[in-house]
Amino acid sequence: VGKRTLAVILGQRAAEAEFWLLLAAAYLSLVGGAAAGLVPWPALLALLTLPFLRPMARTLRAVRAGANPRRLNFLLRDAALLHLRFGLLLCLGLGLHWAFG
Repeated sequence: VGKRTLAVILGQRAAEAEFWLLLAAAYLSLVGGAAAGLVPWPALLALLTLPFLRPMARTLRAVRAGANPRRLNFLLRDAALLHLRFGLLLCLGLGLHWAFG
């Protein structure tokens, strides 16, 4: 219907790969930064959001298996909530480091 989003341009499989690649980059850069001493260890609190990836994977699997593509709207919501939770826990960890260093 005239949409020109990146997901439409890339196609479903490539958009899904990009989605997981960007999520992996967020977590791996956090762990890598902590391992290299660039990020204080309390920032690793953001890793507590990892379990929220499971329902997102379930939704993608269901749509790939033929479920109604409108279920991707739930994925969009879940991705936004993950972003919020990750950011809040990252800020909490950085704040704890700043406060109690």
